[in-house]
Amino acid sequence: MPGGGQDREGGEMIIKEDARSELPKAIKPLRLPQEPTEQERLDHEASGCVPYRAWCRHCVAGRGRSESHWSHNRDEHAVPTICFDYGYLGDRDDDERASPILVVKCDKDRWIDADVLPSKGLGHPRNLKTLVKNVVCGCYVRFHLKCDNEHAIVALKNEAMRVLAKDHGRECLVESPAKGESQSNGLAENAVKEVKGVSRSLKHLAEELHGCVIGQSHAVVPYMVKYAGSMISRRQVGTDGKLRHGKPFRKPLPMGSESVMYLPMGKRVSTIQDRWMVGIYLGVNDTSDEVLVGTDVGVCLARSIKRQDPGLRGNKELMDKLIGTPWNPVPGSMSSGGSPCCGEGRGGQGGSCGGFASSS
Repeated sequence: MPGGGQDREGGEMIIKEDARSELPKAIKPLRLPQEPTEQERLDHEASGCVPYRAWCRHCVAGRGRSESHWSHNRDEHAVPTICFDYGYLGDRDDDERASPILVVKCDKDRWIDADVLPSKGLGHPRNLKTLVKNVVCGCYVRFHLKCDNEHAIVALKNEAMRVLAKDHGRECLVESPAKGESQSNGLAENAVKEVKGVSRSLKHLAEELHGCVIGQSHAVVPYMVKYAGSMISRRQVGTDGKLRHGKPFRKPLPMGSESVMYLPMGKRVSTIQDRWMVGIYLGVNDTSDEVLVGTDVGVCLARSIKRQDPGLRGNKELMDKLIGTPWNPVPGSMSSGGSPCCGEGRGGQGGSCGGFASSS
């Protein structure tokens, strides 16, 4: 029968069906991440895995996908707001043992500072020094200083406001979120999430590079956190860190926590010893070109660093021997009091450690 799709055969009606109509619709495949070039991969790893890239397994391991950000008019407030909050890297039920992370962010230049502290509140002199230093580095004379209503962080804020006014001539305007409304300090809370995500990516990269396991008490963790905040600030899309410093950041960097050769600060202890030592790259000084390098005797300041052959960039033995914290860079040394100095030590390879990092 024309147009009817039916035929008669042997007295029975047979229905002809279009076989194509029975085929199921194809499932839309999940989009594959764009494959980078080798140079793009090296550049991304040298940038501390910032910004997020779907093709980077370290980014995926640390923060899954880039957190959503919603913009707001940064010009609606003539006075900048500097927000800060605490975070932790460790087991969810073990915050009492994990060192707190102080994250500070300004809504004007979007700069993030992240520092692991020995305690919360005013429990250690470094806590107040760190907050005051980070606020002063913003170069704002008049600003809002905002945190949540936790007793320890409020005590830190009040003392910081006193020091900023007395010693630095800053005018701090109090701004506090409503009680029970943590979302009203969302700028700082989102910054904490971003820092923790990048820190996890850096941890994943270092564990794969050195073939070791990095726990929350490992000496490299505080420097990973600091490096995460620094890279987020310097790698903001479209800014290159110019919003705070007025010029882009152009210093070439290795991968975070990579084993490098470094030239120690200060005078050489002996002319027969090697000039360049082996250490773990921990980050850069925000106010100078000095580089932080970790060794088995403490954290050193270096004038310059050089990358090693690919097979030497991982150094599990040295990673396991790293010691020193930002508030005690060289345990048992006079330099732990806060002033850079020269000291003798193995420096990871049986030489002088060089200029030790300041704990101030």
